[in-house]
Amino acid sequence: MESLDQCVVLLSQQLDEFHEEQGKLRHRWEMAKTEWDDPVSQEFAGNVMMPLFDQVRLVQREMDNLLHVFEQIRRNAR
Repeated sequence: MESLDQCVVLLSQQLDEFHEEQGKLRHRWEMAKTEWDDPVSQEFAGNVMMPLFDQVRLVQREMDNLLHVFEQIRRNAR
């Protein structure tokens, strides 16, 4: 049980850190767009940044789901 508790705590911490870093990336991208606004930046946004943000959202959702599964297992084990 202790290792499951540790897993839940660690995953929760990692998820919080992931959310924070994603916010920083979005903020930095928004700041970059204020200085870089040309056809190349638009192509970069469409080919790199938007797909990256989509993937980050998917990873976030799956990490959230995994955390919920571990929390449910932990509750059921008690």
